Amino acid sequence: MGTRCFEDGIGRRWRSFEAATGEIETLVLHPRLAEAESTEAALVARTARLAAFSHPGIAPVYRVERGAGTRSKLAIVSAAVPGVRLSEVLRNAQALHVSPDLDAARFILAQVVTALADLHRHSRDLSHGAIGPERIVITPDGRAVIVEPVLAPMLEQ
Repeated sequence: MGTRCFEDGIGRRWRSFEAATGEIETLVLHPRLAEAESTEAALVARTARLAAFSHPGIAPVYRVERGAGTRSKLAIVSAAVPGVRLSEVLRNAQALHVSPDLDAARFILAQVVTALADLHRHSRDLSHGAIGPERIVITPDGRAVIVEPVLAPMLEQ
């Protein structure tokens, strides 16, 4: 499938390459989430609604896939964002007993708020749903990018 890059309670992420889109990240949902009746429809609907939305602070989602013949294999395929998840930065800072820089935190927060405000301007009733350090990638040039922006309706259910 590719290289495993991150895992949490929502699922496992894998990086790979597609000729049509370049590097992708595939989030294979935790089986308990994938098996819920409304999950797939909610994700497909949200992916379709976000198809026309393009923003440098929110990673695009390409599609939702169901593994052949199984209810427990449901995946979200997105653009791979180079960088490190904010949760990893915070975990490493804690392990090294380094306090996060407040100016850096404000800079990241301002980018996240701007991206979310633009998402709401695109469609007032859209929400990201699972904002947290696990859903924010800090790119090598210091940009904050929100990933997996289609989780809200699935988590609400």
